[in-house]
Amino acid sequence: MKLPVLLAVVLASCSAPVLALDAVVEETFTAPLDAGKWVIPTNFAPSSSQGRLVWKMDGWDEGRDSVVGLRLRNPLDKLNFVRTPIRLSLADIAISGGEKPEGVILMLILASNQSAEQLSDSFLKLRIDGSGKVAVTMPGMTKTGEKGDRTLLQTQVALPIRSLALELDEHLVRLSVEDAKGSDIQETGWKNILSKEVWQDASPFLILKAVRKAGPGTPEISIGKLDITEL
Repeated sequence: MKLPVLLAVVLASCSAPVLALDAVVEETFTAPLDAGKWVIPTNFAPSSSQGRLVWKMDGWDEGRDSVVGLRLRNPLDKLNFVRTPIRLSLADIAISGGEKPEGVILMLILASNQSAEQLSDSFLKLRIDGSGKVAVTMPGMTKTGEKGDRTLLQTQVALPIRSLALELDEHLVRLSVEDAKGSDIQETGWKNILSKEVWQDASPFLILKAVRKAGPGTPEISIGKLDITEL
C-alpha cells in the first residue's frame, strides 16, 4: 500500500464518528411532561420545567404516609435488561426537608409485566432516601424463607447526588454514584434472585415514585435528567 493511501485510511479511522448509545427514554425536564407519554397523577403531580422534575410536598397529609407515582404510559420491550443490557441514569438528585430525612424517598422501578409493582410478577427498585441511603432491591426469598425485598446493592452518599447510573444485564447489576465527596462503583451478580422465566419475555413498565412518611415538614425531591440507553 502506498503511503498516501495508508495515511488516508488511518485518518479516516481516527475521524470516524463514535456511535451514540441507543436512547430508550430521554427526559431533560425543560418543558411540562407529555401526557401522551406519561401517566400524570391528578393530585400533587410533579412540575417539569427549567431542567428539573420537582415534587414539592407541601399540602400533603402530614398524618399519614403518602405516595405519588409517575409512570410511562406504555410498557417498553427495550427496558427488558435480560434480553438487552441497559443503563438507567439520573443527574442532579436532591432530597430535602422533612423531620426524618430517611422518610423522604425517591424510587425508580422497573415492573416486569404490570403498571404497578405490587401487581407484577417481579420488579427491580432503585431507592434513594433523604439520609443519603441508596439501595437496589428485588423481591425474593429471605434467609428465613419468607417473601420480601432482597437488597442487591446499597451505599451511603452525600446529597445532592451529581450523577447516578444503574447498569443491568442478565448477569450483573452495577451501581455508579458521584456525589460531592467523590465516586463509588459497586457491582454484584443476581444471587439467584432474578427469575429469568419471568423477565425473558417481559415488556417492563417504568415508574417513578415520591414517598413521604408521616411527619411534619415540607420535603422536596427533584432530579435534573433521566436517561435510559441500551448498552
